[in-house]
Amino acid sequence: MAKELPNVPQDEGYKGQSGIPNEEDRLDLRRFPHTAIEQKWMHRWVDDQLYKAHDDSEKPRYFVLDMYPYPSGAGLHVGHVEGYTATDIVSRYKRMNGFEVLHPMGWDAFGLPTENYAIKTGKDPHQVTADNADVFRGQCIRTGFSIDWGREIDTSSPEYYKWTQFIFLKLFEQGLAYKAESPVNWCTGCQTVIANEQVIESHCERCDSEVESRKIEQWFFRITDYADRLIEDLEGLDWPESTKERQRDWIGRTEGVEISVELANTDERLTVFTTEPESLEGAERIVLAPEHPSISTIVTGGHREEVDSYILSIPPQQELQRKKQKKKTSVFMGNYAINPLTGKRLEVWVADYVFMDEYGGVRVEQAANTKGTGTVYPDRETVLQQLGELATPVVRYKLRDWIISRERYWGAPIPIIHCGECGDQPAPLDQLPVKLPHMEDFRPTGVPPLAKSEEFLHTTCPHCGGTARREAKTLDTFVDSAWYYLRFADPHNIDSLGDRELVNKWLPVNYYMGGADHATGHLLYARFITKVLHDLGYLDFDEPFTKLIHQGMILGEDGRKMSKRWQNVVNPLDVSDEYGSDALRIYEMFLGPLEQSKVWDTKAITGARRFVDRVWRLQGIVQEGESRPEEVQAINILIENVTNAVETNRLNIAVSEFMKFLNTVERSGRLGRQSYETLLILLAPLAPFITEELWERLGNKYSIHQQMWPSLVPQERPADSITLSIMINNKFIGTIIQEEGSELIDEEIYALLLEDPKFQGKLDQVTVKKIVHRRGKVFNILI
Repeated sequence: MAKELPNVPQDEGYKGQSGIPNEEDRLDLRRFPHTAIEQKWMHRWVDDQLYKAHDDSEKPRYFVLDMYPYPSGAGLHVGHVEGYTATDIVSRYKRMNGFEVLHPMGWDAFGLPTENYAIKTGKDPHQVTADNADVFRGQCIRTGFSIDWGREIDTSSPEYYKWTQFIFLKLFEQGLAYKAESPVNWCTGCQTVIANEQVIESHCERCDSEVESRKIEQWFFRITDYADRLIEDLEGLDWPESTKERQRDWIGRTEGVEISVELANTDERLTVFTTEPESLEGAERIVLAPEHPSISTIVTGGHREEVDSYILSIPPQQELQRKKQKKKTSVFMGNYAINPLTGKRLEVWVADYVFMDEYGGVRVEQAANTKGTGTVYPDRETVLQQLGELATPVVRYKLRDWIISRERYWGAPIPIIHCGECGDQPAPLDQLPVKLPHMEDFRPTGVPPLAKSEEFLHTTCPHCGGTARREAKTLDTFVDSAWYYLRFADPHNIDSLGDRELVNKWLPVNYYMGGADHATGHLLYARFITKVLHDLGYLDFDEPFTKLIHQGMILGEDGRKMSKRWQNVVNPLDVSDEYGSDALRIYEMFLGPLEQSKVWDTKAITGARRFVDRVWRLQGIVQEGESRPEEVQAINILIENVTNAVETNRLNIAVSEFMKFLNTVERSGRLGRQSYETLLILLAPLAPFITEELWERLGNKYSIHQQMWPSLVPQERPADSITLSIMINNKFIGTIIQEEGSELIDEEIYALLLEDPKFQGKLDQVTVKKIVHRRGKVFNILI
């Protein structure tokens, strides 16, 4: 079951479940009493489970998901709120358009940050996670996010990681999980392996300690087996093209030829990969990456000390830094390769500018006098015939298998049992979850902390019944996040990772929001795991996220990324307390295009607060009866433009349209009830609190968030008339009524528009370049 929701502090103006503001707030229409009213509705929505997704609904389904957060002690900052507000708007909009919407939340709870914090404070990481999740949950509720809290997940709970372990075992059965020794990034502070993405300028992004390159036995997922499908299936996804291109480049599929080359001074042969075998004729030397596994057997005695010293001198996490550095160095290894085309001896070197993810760490360099000269080589077919069995056509990838094990405590135990007689054996499925034991001391020493737990470590072999020990490493948190989206379909299932029917009904995710920095990590891993589970028959689909949106970063007021290090983090609760959550949401959406980075400006939020107050004051000018024709035209423009803005993720434009509408209404000094109700429904996804309150004050049925999205209002016109749509630069701005058969020329129609109040401000001080007039249909002004 979902965790009990935290008690949110209540303001003095809050009067219990009825939520009736005090008398002073009731009578004051000048300023929206946000504290009392937001308290009232946020409690009621949660109590009523207003946003619960119903599995048995006959409505079309729509799954909206944010990349779930790591629940840190600091809680959400306003950068999180930007993306969460955008997905909340989409969720509310889709519900109003007749969809059964699943909009859940969970916690990426395992990992180094929680463990390091627990060590530093002496707290139990289980309690740290629970406390931090309470903070995050309270912030989400306070900000008005329409989340189905009944589906909340926590990756550190045994009920969740049981199925993480299950997935591991299924990959192990298929030969897709294996153990091998490999060079890894070793954080000297965290005392564990970390991913490339976690290394910043040779230091750990978490603790800032130096990172070294070490060879350690690790567990891997064989993601390279899916390399071609991971590239090919990008074509059908509604993702940013830049992200798809980053994945293609990361996988790095290259067609070429492997050539077996003889070495002069050793019995070894060297495998060289090239995309242009014909260029081998002009080769000058062969250069190896410092990590190449054959260096020790290729280097000759007199050069060994120099080569060993050179390799040791290369900085930790060398690949990331070496790819950026301009200075290039190399050392001769004392050996020669025999060119199979010419018989010429080619010097073999080791260099810091050659990398294992590029052609397997071997580069053939051309003679200086052939570079850029347009040298003509023999044709490829002739060269391949000459090379014969020495050449093999192959496809190479930059992608490497995914390292999934960590030498730390706070993670899901790897469900493998080591037996001296039987080797590595999978833990029996009926023994899952292999539970993480409680430990008082799990400080990092370079040896997995679980190796110190005698109770955990020692067990019996499930195959022969002999003495055995459990794997002491834990799974990386990327494994948890590679499947979490599936669990939301059936989060409390104790018999499977999710009921097959429910999973295939809700999935794949229709709308996924998260940072572009996950392009070659989480997003790639999730695609891989989905494809594996599809191939194993658990899923009907093989891509997890149909549509992907990247929100831009919200920078601190100093223009830097928000961080405790820079002391520029803005807590959304502080903003909500002072200005209200509706104002916070409006401000973040109005900052600019969703996908662009923006700078936070606390002073500028007063503009969003003034907008909220203007909406609040409208209740004083609402009149019963039918709306006037010009008001109907204005509301139709608002419906059309806001709908288009939400559908295209231009939420800043939606806010702008509301502001323009308010300007029109305030100039007229009145607003018909029907138009007022339409305005509130349109605004509800962006500002859920004030609209719910104003809807109730009209005496309408609870809740505004369960109303249908407005359609264009029919407009009465004379029988012998036509409606002419007015556009500026192909954008609809309104309509005018003309007599059927009107022969008004363009200049006369334009003059009428300048005199029409509803077009005031839209045509002021513009230079008309051209008018496209389709008589009786469209009048398009190009400026």
